[in-house]
Amino acid sequence: MKKLLILFSIMSILCLGFGMVNGAEWVYYASSKTLEDKYYYDDTSIFTDSEGAIRIWIKQVFSSKGKPHYIDTMKQNGYNDYKKLEKISFVLNYFAIKCNEKRYNLISYYVRDAQGNNIDSGKPESEWNPIKSGDIMEILYKKICR
Repeated sequence: MKKLLILFSIMSILCLGFGMVNGAEWVYYASSKTLEDKYYYDDTSIFTDSEGAIRIWIKQVFSSKGKPHYIDTMKQNGYNDYKKLEKISFVLNYFAIKCNEKRYNLISYYVRDAQGNNIDSGKPESEWNPIKSGDIMEILYKKICR
């Protein structure tokens, strides 16, 4: 029974990871001022979890300025497949947002090329961060935490 539960959990995660792009309805909500990356949220993915946090997928599409910056960040974090790095196009981030506390948590991320192929993915340590004034997350917070 335990093996079946683990298998079901893995299958659910894989379905979420690969299905999030196909059925998504990406709604533009912001651009970064310095790097000019564009940010979208998936209107079909929004739901409130059992702890009252809003769960949402965010798509960050890299600009010609933002892509080299993100590549440098990945290199600094130990990613060394440089051929794949040159192909990055966007990143999908899965967030939890606690509206009443004005905090967010990055649950997982998927770095993709233009065809949607996975270049890198991960699940950072669970950490709740404050939503800062003037930040891209604050713009999203104002849209979904009404």
